[in-house]
Amino acid sequence: FVGFSGGARIGAILAGNEDRIRAYVLMSAGSPPVAEIVKAVPVEARVDVEEILTGVDPLVHIRKAEPAKLLFLNGRRDQVVPRAALNALYRNASEPKEIRWYPTTHEPTVAVYRDMLAWLTKELGLRTEPVAEGARIGP
Repeated sequence: FVGFSGGARIGAILAGNEDRIRAYVLMSAGSPPVAEIVKAVPVEARVDVEEILTGVDPLVHIRKAEPAKLLFLNGRRDQVVPRAALNALYRNASEPKEIRWYPTTHEPTVAVYRDMLAWLTKELGLRTEPVAEGARIGP
């Protein structure tokens, strides 16, 4: 599974519930604690909102991702997802996991995509030579 931003948050939920996927790459994936989100909700709706969000909380689901391998790829200058949210998702993730930081913003760069493809190739035991003569592989 490869996910970016919101798609990576969905991947974190999937990782805790789907045992057929062996490797997840979560790019620019972060999640604040549900309690932090609930604070911004009107008082009369907080109980309902907390109940709903807890059921789909990436921080809860990612704890149950094992035995899948998790790779987190983040930009050091991400202007969309706060650093605390990026770190929270990684901290809550089950092992095995790895995090890599890049000198970029929220958007993945060519270097991020190359690392992602190299990691997936290794973890999934993919072929590294073209399947057809003259075909290009990789980014």
